[in-house]
Amino acid sequence: MNASFIDRRGFTLIELVAVLLLVGVLAVAVLPRLSGLGELRIDAWREQAAAGLRLAAATAVGHRRLVCASLSSSGELALEVAQAPDATACGNPLTGPDGLAQVAQAVGNTVTATPAATLYFQPNGRVSQDAAGAQVSNFVISASGMSDLLVYGQSGHVE
Repeated sequence: MNASFIDRRGFTLIELVAVLLLVGVLAVAVLPRLSGLGELRIDAWREQAAAGLRLAAATAVGHRRLVCASLSSSGELALEVAQAPDATACGNPLTGPDGLAQVAQAVGNTVTATPAATLYFQPNGRVSQDAAGAQVSNFVISASGMSDLLVYGQSGHVE
C-alpha cells in the first residue's frame, strides 16, 4: 500500500474553526430572542384570564346567577357560581372547559386588580365590587410585561 493513501479521519483545523465561528454567530443571533419566552407566558396568561372573565360574564347572564371571580396576587383566577338565582353569595365552583374551577394558572409575576381582587358578575350583566351589586365599577387587572386587562362594570365587557 502506498504511504500517500493513508486513511486519515477527522476534521481539519480550518473546518473546526469554521464550525466554532458559525456556532458563535448563531448564539449571538438566537439567544437574545429566547429571552422573549417569558413575554409569551404572560401573554398566554392574559388570554386565559380574559377568557375566564368572559366565561364568568356569560354564565352570570345565561344562568341568571351571581358569578364570583377571585384573583390572587400570583395570578390564579378561580370562578364560583351561586346556587340559586336570588343568592348573594357564591359557593359552587364554576369549571372551565378543562373541568377545573381555576381558569388561569399562576403567572410568576405579581398581578393586581383595581379596585378589588374579587369581581362579582351580576345576572343583569354588570360587574360590581360587592355581591349585592350596589358598587358597579370598572376593573383594571395589571401585571408587569402585559397590557392591562379591562373589565367594564356597566356592560361586563372584557378587553
